[in-house]
Amino acid sequence: AATMAGASMIAIECQPSRIEMRLRTGYLDQQASTLEQALAMLDEAK
Repeated sequence: AATMAGASMIAIECQPSRIEMRLRTGYLDQQASTLEQALAMLDEAK
């Protein structure tokens, strides 16, 4: 929904298997290992 609206979003998921599944199915575009990495990705997306 965020991508369709032209927005960026940071989502938190604790289970690596769920992250991998969402990457495979296209619900996620990228994965970050740290908050700092996620914030850097957010800055790059602007």
